Amino acid sequence: FGRLDVLVNCAGIVISQQIFEHSFEDFNRVLDVNTNGTYNMIQQMIPLMTNNGVIINTSSVAAFEGRRGQTAYAASKGAIIEMTQPLAREFASMNIRVCAIVPGAFDTPMLRKLRTTVPSTPGN
Repeated sequence: FGRLDVLVNCAGIVISQQIFEHSFEDFNRVLDVNTNGTYNMIQQMIPLMTNNGVIINTSSVAAFEGRRGQTAYAASKGAIIEMTQPLAREFASMNIRVCAIVPGAFDTPMLRKLRTTVPSTPGN
């Protein structure tokens, strides 16, 4: 093959804890997987996208509407939004499009776990 046409960055984790319970290591782990993982995949795969391609980064509605206990997750997904536009500009001359999708919640094991760790309260 030797060539890549589409890269979809969709890996992510959430560690849901309020800030007084949240260790710095857990905060960094979420950023490492969600944000740094996205950046690393782009950096490693861009040499295989020659003069055409698309990169799709997966953010989350949490980037705009983060809930209690989602500080790290919301920050990581917000960072993905903010890295997408400069990367789109950087790769435009190579005919490589970069976009972000911002899905809402959908039924996954990660969401089911989140429901058990974050209480549903007004303003949450």
